[in-house]
Amino acid sequence: MINYGHRIEADEKIVNKLGMTEAIIIQLVDEETTKSTNTHDGKKWVCKSLKDWHSQNFKFISLNTMINKFNSLEKMGLLITGNFNKTKYDKTKWYRVDYEKLDELIKGSKEA
Repeated sequence: MINYGHRIEADEKIVNKLGMTEAIIIQLVDEETTKSTNTHDGKKWVCKSLKDWHSQNFKFISLNTMINKFNSLEKMGLLITGNFNKTKYDKTKWYRVDYEKLDELIKGSKEA
């Protein structure tokens, strides 16, 4: 088995519906929120800058491409963002997956 570092996994149905990079983003946000101890409104959130997402997880694409993918998922309503930072000048976004929207998207898709 090849093992040169952290494996990147994505759900096949999400890949087929959204594309590989978007599916990886959904998967990684899900993993990070699962481990997170940050809760707001009864939901778990992960706080990480886009530069940190890129340097830690997405070196295989450009920063601008990654930002566009995050923004697209946010516009689709699959990624929910918030700002729960202690200072108003800190604009770092907090992320979580909207599992209901994701479920609707996947269950609504036709598989061959």
